[in-house]
Amino acid sequence: MLDVIIAFDSSGSISDEMYYATVGAVNTIGNAISIGHDHSRILLGTYDAISHFSGDLNTLDTFEAYQNKLADLFSLGYTGINGNNIQSVMDYIVLQNNSAPFRPAPVRKFLMLLSSQGWDKGNVSEGKENGFSDPAPAARNLHKLGLETFAIGLGTSANMTQLNAIAKCSTQVNDQNELTSTISQIISLLCGSIPIC
Repeated sequence: MLDVIIAFDSSGSISDEMYYATVGAVNTIGNAISIGHDHSRILLGTYDAISHFSGDLNTLDTFEAYQNKLADLFSLGYTGINGNNIQSVMDYIVLQNNSAPFRPAPVRKFLMLLSSQGWDKGNVSEGKENGFSDPAPAARNLHKLGLETFAIGLGTSANMTQLNAIAKCSTQVNDQNELTSTISQIISLLCGSIPIC
């Protein structure tokens, strides 16, 4: 069993085609796990300058609900808004953990984070780049709760140094074929007891 959270980058630093490709590639995860309260739980959302999540790990309680959520994200999820506020994703995870706590081991807790630029970019005010809060402390606290973060850097603008600082495993992809291959590799690791990068 798994508790899975997937955060899609919906910002303007990736093309809408790459966004749609990420949603399409993640669709296969639902075929690899059994979704339900007594099985694997999954939470899907997007982020740009803020996070766009709703519900918690108990909300998508069937495979059909998972498919419907992905369809909503595919048709309505791309915002094109500038920003890469990963801290807002971490904040939401903490919030949802209050309403639907992570289950204890041996259930694995897993975050797939897709990111196209550094968190120090995309927050411009009066011509000045202010960036966003460093999510590394929050990521470390969530790791203490057993959350494993797998980060996928999207394109050449992804800041892999930053992603390496918050993720157990991270990789960079530059096209849809690499993205699909990486997602497939992650799926193959989901049900193992020890992740392999």
